[in-house]
Amino acid sequence: MLLESKLQKMKGKTFLHKTNTKKIIDYKISEEEVIISTDVNLISIKIEKAEEALNEFLPAESENPKGIMQLPHDKRWSNLKDAAYSMIDKLQTEGGEKHIPRANAINQTIGSIVGLMKVEIEAIKLTHR
Repeated sequence: MLLESKLQKMKGKTFLHKTNTKKIIDYKISEEEVIISTDVNLISIKIEKAEEALNEFLPAESENPKGIMQLPHDKRWSNLKDAAYSMIDKLQTEGGEKHIPRANAINQTIGSIVGLMKVEIEAIKLTHR
């Protein structure tokens, strides 16, 4: 994949992007979007606009920026997202109301995981002050 190859070459390098200098820490490609983690922020780009958007990153020099985070590669998170999207599709079909109890359970599970992630982020903030 050309997109992934380009992102891999950009990883660890510093670029000028929208008037800010940013070091690309990591990236993640899904079917719908590309998420780029930089030392300044997370950048989300729709997959169909990714090639064009990457051309907006101009090579730059900078002093050792600190990264925000390494994007997780946890298969369980991908499975949970797939289950949520699948459930949305089921709910939108005729007779979808029979899936509401399971949808509520998935929603609560996702809410709990997001809550845990928020705690982890706060813990990281405390240790990196």
